[in-house]
Amino acid sequence: MKEHVNHIPSYNLIIKILVALLFFTFINTVTSTEQFGTLAIVLSLVYAVVKSFLVLSYYMHLKYESRFMQYMVTGVFVLFTLVIFITFIDYSFR
Repeated sequence: MKEHVNHIPSYNLIIKILVALLFFTFINTVTSTEQFGTLAIVLSLVYAVVKSFLVLSYYMHLKYESRFMQYMVTGVFVLFTLVIFITFIDYSFR
C-alpha cells in the first residue's frame, strides 16, 4: 500500500493564491457593473471556473491527490460545463 505523504504549501504560495482570488473577485465585480450584455455572463463563468480551480487545487489539496481523484473532479467539471452549455442553448431558442 502506498504511504501517505503530507503536502503543506508554503505561506508565500497561499498568499499568492489569495491575491489571485481577490483579483478575480474584483474583476468579476467590475465586469458585473459594466454593460457587457451576454458577454458578462460568460466572463463571470470563466472567472468562477478559474477561482474554483485555484481553490480546489491548492486550498483543498487536489493537486497532490491521485490521478483517479483528479479525473473524477475533472469529469464533474465537464458534466457541469455541459449542463450549463445546454441550458444556454435552451434559453437562446425560447
